[in-house]
Amino acid sequence: MKLTLEHLERMRIPELHHSCAMRAIPDSCEHKHTVQQYIDALEDNLSDGIGLLLFGNYSCGKSGLGSILLKAAASLGHIGLWLRATEIPGFYIDSTRFDDQLTVIERAIAVPLLVIDEVILFGDKRDWHFERLIRDRVGSRRATICTTNLTPQKFKSQYPAVAAVMQEAVIPIHVQGHDFRADIRDKIKHTLENTNG
Repeated sequence: MKLTLEHLERMRIPELHHSCAMRAIPDSCEHKHTVQQYIDALEDNLSDGIGLLLFGNYSCGKSGLGSILLKAAASLGHIGLWLRATEIPGFYIDSTRFDDQLTVIERAIAVPLLVIDEVILFGDKRDWHFERLIRDRVGSRRATICTTNLTPQKFKSQYPAVAAVMQEAVIPIHVQGHDFRADIRDKIKHTLENTNG
C-alpha cells in the first residue's frame, strides 16, 4: 500500500518523523540490522503481538525508528498509532476523541501496532495509565513499540510491575552509534554558511 500524508496524520506520526527511513541509519549501527530483521518478519511479529523496547541516549534515532516501524506496518495494510507517553494519562482522564467512533485510548488498544514515544516514569498514579494500556495490549496480543532513555535494568528496578508484563512481549534493542540531532545542526550550519557566504 502506498502511504499518503493522510495515513501519516491518521497514525499521528509527528511531521518531524514523516521522512525517516532505514537508509538514513548508518550500516555501522548494530541496531539497524536487528530492527531490519524485525521488519522482515513484521507480519509474524504483529500476529504474535511481539513489540520492541528501543532504548538509548538522546538523539540516537529511537523516535525515528518508531515512525519507520509504523510506516512499514502501514505499507502492509496495518494502520497503527503514535502516542507520546506523557499524553496517555490525559487521554484516559479526558476521554479524548480519536474520531467520531473511538477515543484515543480505544484506538490505542485496538491498533495492530502502537508506538509509545519517550516513556518516562513519574513515580505517581500517572504511571498506572501507562501500565493499564500496556496490560491491555499484551493481553490482546497486540504489538507495542516503546522508546525510552531508560535501560531495561533501570526500567525494571523503577517499575517492576510493568517490566514484568512487557518482558512477555517486548524485545529490548539498544539504539546507539549515531547522533541525528548533530546531523540536523550541521545541515543548518552548512545552510547558514552558504546563505551568508
